[in-house]
Amino acid sequence: MSYVESGTQKLRNLIPEVENGQIKIPQFQRDFVWTVHKAAELIDSVIRGFPIGSLIYWRTADRLREVRDLGRLEFPIASDGERVSYVLDGQQRLTSLLAALEGQTVTLRDGSQRDFSSILVHLNPTDEDAPIVRTDPPDDVAPACLPLTELWSRKGTAFDSCEGDLRLTRDDLSDRLRTYDIPKVTLNEAELSEATEVFSRINTGGQELSVFEIMVAKTYDPEQEFDLVERYDELAGELLDVGFGTIDAATMLQLVALMLRDDCKKRTILDLGPDEFIETWSLATSSVKSAVDYVRESFRIPVSRLLPYVSLVVPIALFFHGTQGKPPTKLQAKLLSDFFWKAAWSQRYSSSSDTRLSQD
Repeated sequence: MSYVESGTQKLRNLIPEVENGQIKIPQFQRDFVWTVHKAAELIDSVIRGFPIGSLIYWRTADRLREVRDLGRLEFPIASDGERVSYVLDGQQRLTSLLAALEGQTVTLRDGSQRDFSSILVHLNPTDEDAPIVRTDPPDDVAPACLPLTELWSRKGTAFDSCEGDLRLTRDDLSDRLRTYDIPKVTLNEAELSEATEVFSRINTGGQELSVFEIMVAKTYDPEQEFDLVERYDELAGELLDVGFGTIDAATMLQLVALMLRDDCKKRTILDLGPDEFIETWSLATSSVKSAVDYVRESFRIPVSRLLPYVSLVVPIALFFHGTQGKPPTKLQAKLLSDFFWKAAWSQRYSSSSDTRLSQD
């Protein structure tokens, strides 16, 4: 049984947890996109004591495919059996906090970089409504501006040079920053499907994660060097080379489920165990490649775009799985041909009928 735990965590305690590998970013999280300016606004809200929303975690001993490196932000791997908090909501805020407080440079997916070391804290703003935290220094107050990194670490040339009222303000702002309480909600001991459902509802407006995204997280196994994204990309590249690049990840998941359970509904796929899935994946890839070769050679279909529907490859792959890759006998070849062309004709006739009906 899963249970939900609510509480708060001081910022000075949160950052070390990330750095020690206790908090992870699961693969099904979207890419980091926040700008330096937005991160400065977030820190400004923290120093002013404004709410910045809750962080939502899934705490579990399971190991998922996780993002361990965001630019120069390296997170160590937790020990086997150690419970880890996977971030379900708050990745953008959490990464921005860490990058800004430590002045890191984050490399985005497109190769561009964002330098968070330029964020400054204004100790003596002339306008009380002006931001305390900013990305550009005021023209006339060089001594009254501190790098955010120094305010956080409480050391540095600018930090040490503050005197009088500026020193008092410096210490006050530093205390506010380090003792800020961030609300957190932790989903404990939940199944992966429950955790991803929570993630879907709070992050994508109810739009579900794909089955493939969930299975990527579920089957990631560093000890067996299994990463479903990498394995599928490798297969997709081979299929693309022979003109069958439209065989998508969902089709492969259906094939694995049929090989293991004789059923390929979504729930069946999600209920597959990680070990049995990993063990069966190589068999599935061999079977689908045998099926593609057979379709190209025996049915004279050079590219998958000419198939009436791409999943027609699946039952042929199941056949080759059953024969352990051996070619069909003469009778089996005739039955395969009858099945294939009847299925193809049935799909074509059904599609034509649907078109006529829609036109009428």
